[in-house]
Amino acid sequence: MTLMDIIIKVLLFFTVFYGAILIASYLGKKIREKNSLKEEDKNL
Repeated sequence: MTLMDIIIKVLLFFTVFYGAILIASYLGKKIREKNSLKEEDKNL
């Protein structure tokens, strides 16, 4: 029972951690796209 609890907690931790990294990279791409668009407008 305790071994299963540990495995479940580790899996949950890794899924949350990996999900947070994916979300952060996705948001980072969105922000970079917005910044590049703004820079292009300034050049014009």
